[in-house]
Amino acid sequence: MLIYKQHLPIATVDTRDIILPYKSVAEAKAHILKLDLQYGCPTIWYQADGGSKTDETEYFIAAIGTGHKINSDRINLDSYLGTLQLNDGDLVLHYFLVRPERSNKNVEI
Repeated sequence: MLIYKQHLPIATVDTRDIILPYKSVAEAKAHILKLDLQYGCPTIWYQADGGSKTDETEYFIAAIGTGHKINSDRINLDSYLGTLQLNDGDLVLHYFLVRPERSNKNVEI
C-alpha cells in the first residue's frame, strides 16, 4: 500500500485536477484517508497501490465557499469530501470530487 498526498484549491469556486487509479467517484472517495490542513494548506491523503496507467482516471476536486451558488448537478452530497476552515475561520471551503464529462474537461461550478 502507498499513501499519497495532494494539495487542494485554496480559492472559492476553484478546481484542481487529480489522477486516481479508481474508476468511480465512490471508489476513489473510499480510498481518501484524510482531508485536513498541513502547514495551513488544504491537503488530502489517499491510498493507492500503484496500478497500471490504464487504471488511471481524471477527476477534479472542486472548492466551493459557503454561500456560493453551485451550477453543476454533479457536485452533490455523493461527491462531498469534507469542509475546511482557512485563515482562522475567515474562509470556509467545501470540497467535492467530480469526474469531468467526456465531452468537456471543465466542471462548471
